[in-house]
Amino acid sequence: MSGNRQHRSQADSSTLYSGAQSFLSFLEKGVDPRTGTYSIRIAMPEIAVNALSGPDIVLSVSFSAMQNVDLGLGIGWSWGTSRLAPASKRLTLSNGETHLAILSEDDIAFPDRKLPTFKAERLENAVLITFRSGRSERLERFDPTDPVSPYVPVEIRSPEGHAMQLAWTSFGGNAALSAVFDHDDRELLSVSRDAAAVTISVATSEGAMAAFRLNLSGDLVSSISLPTPESAAWKLGYTRYTEAELPFLTRVESPTGSVETIVYKEDGHAIPLRATDPPDKEPERTPYVVRYVMDPGAGQPQRISTYEYSTENYLGFGAGVDWEDSTDTLYKVRTDYRFDSTEKQLDAEGKTLVTIYREYDRFHAMRIERRTQGDCIQEMLEDFHDVPGQTWYEQSNLVELPSRRVMRYERDGVSREDVRTFRYDTWGNPVEETGPDGIVERTTYYDPAGEDGCPPDPVWASPRKEKTVVRAPAVADDTVSPTTVTYRYALLSSLAPGAPAHLLCESQCLSTKDGEYASVGFDYHDVPDSTLLHGRLHSKTETVGGFATTTTFTYEIVGNELVIDETTTTDFDETSTHTKVHRSVFSGLETRREDDEEILRYEHDALGRVTWQSVEPATGERAYAASVEHVYGLPEQSGGDVTHQTRSPSGIVVTRHFDGTGLVVGETRASPAPKSFVPTV
Repeated sequence: MSGNRQHRSQADSSTLYSGAQSFLSFLEKGVDPRTGTYSIRIAMPEIAVNALSGPDIVLSVSFSAMQNVDLGLGIGWSWGTSRLAPASKRLTLSNGETHLAILSEDDIAFPDRKLPTFKAERLENAVLITFRSGRSERLERFDPTDPVSPYVPVEIRSPEGHAMQLAWTSFGGNAALSAVFDHDDRELLSVSRDAAAVTISVATSEGAMAAFRLNLSGDLVSSISLPTPESAAWKLGYTRYTEAELPFLTRVESPTGSVETIVYKEDGHAIPLRATDPPDKEPERTPYVVRYVMDPGAGQPQRISTYEYSTENYLGFGAGVDWEDSTDTLYKVRTDYRFDSTEKQLDAEGKTLVTIYREYDRFHAMRIERRTQGDCIQEMLEDFHDVPGQTWYEQSNLVELPSRRVMRYERDGVSREDVRTFRYDTWGNPVEETGPDGIVERTTYYDPAGEDGCPPDPVWASPRKEKTVVRAPAVADDTVSPTTVTYRYALLSSLAPGAPAHLLCESQCLSTKDGEYASVGFDYHDVPDSTLLHGRLHSKTETVGGFATTTTFTYEIVGNELVIDETTTTDFDETSTHTKVHRSVFSGLETRREDDEEILRYEHDALGRVTWQSVEPATGERAYAASVEHVYGLPEQSGGDVTHQTRSPSGIVVTRHFDGTGLVVGETRASPAPKSFVPTV
């Protein structure tokens, strides 16, 4: 059967496409009640790119059973980076969005996209993705000679123009990430692979590389080893389902001692037939989770959840439309198609504690969530801007945005409702929100062509910068004064030659009917010839009641540390305070902080945990220094407890015990034995 692992079925993610995959619940560790899939994402330690000037990035590896391909990390595992796949007509973005993408000679179109959350520019063998924040990603075709070769990110830029580069290599003909560099060519991350494992090396606070190993059993990741003294690891077990032999995670043992067991129904969600299929053909099916057990260890009871699903599902079965590869079947539906799932949370004896019913519409939005526990019911009802009888493609841009949300609470037959309503402009910007307390928040935006308070937007053609935010009662009340926050912006040139400038907030002002109450002003370094200073905050002035407090910042690189010098002064009592903060240019972690009174020092391990900290007078008199040691313990086998031990300067040892999910289950405190008393004569 191993020879069929690359067989393409409807359940293969290269053909299976659904807007449900863009929802955050699909991206989080655990079971997605919308789709019935189990996924997991493991974050790497934070990387401080370009000495903390950006672009900000959180690299993680995630698993999806529907990804029946090895992208260099093992079957089903991938980086959370953007990727454009011409073969499957899919754009997956680093923020979790997934879109149908149609590439032509000089253009790229997204037929199912409604809101302008990003813009895409087609270049020769490349696509430039720019997000509303101004952050951009340049995706290049991995193999320029292959028209269906995927586009992968080779450069990511912050709005200010700071860049990081990503290098890729070929693995089995697929693009595999090999390294990440900042604009000074410092290697922040590297990836290597041999027959036994994939090794991911990440720069630590001191600049050394900490190794995470994805240990392989054939083409599957069997465990993920962490850079800890205990050689802690995630241990993974799989079962293959479907004709394509997709690997589904069935057991996950965490390094903290918890064990997750996932049980599937193999003939799960039915997939609609293709137009060319005979009407009596048995539909293909994709497995879904029916039982999930979390054993947190440390003697704590198991947490059990069971799942039931309607015959109708997120793939559109029974909706009366034909299946097409790489498209969302439900986007063609005009009827009020609904599908649902029911989750039951059980105790260790199997007794139902909580029942959660969730109902979704034809565009994958959750319309109803009802939680029942004993005689208590909490229900969420949500309306959207969809128009009955229209397909997704005929709907307005606002179709996926909520218009009304009702939270209903009931106990012993007595209930109440909290209603919240929403309004948006044409581009999906929120313009009015009315809460259950009757307070209305109205937001206006600057014209992207420019007006007083905001220069012309060099990046975005639709409004995106807030002008005012007004909070006031829905019904006029003389006893309540509306508050208004007004924003003003300025242009900051880009560090990258020829790149557009960036709009930065230069002031925020809070006012009432009696006038200005408080304001904050920002001034930034605009020095494109300095990669260290450009775009960083130069000063911040906070004014309340006419009294101003100003903080100025200076920056320098000392060894492997960014030193930030902060001086705060006031204009009403002429006081001044001074703080100097040291951060690793690799991890961003704070290693030292000193002010006018004391000096704090920190040391960290490869996972970024504090292992030692000390405090001493600012005079540097070490005789008065005090320190605290931190020791972390992981269980030797599943079911044990995690420990965090601290030793105070007086010798008191406090040990906190945690279960495998991070909950505190116990604490012990040990004092040093008292010294014997010898009287003096």
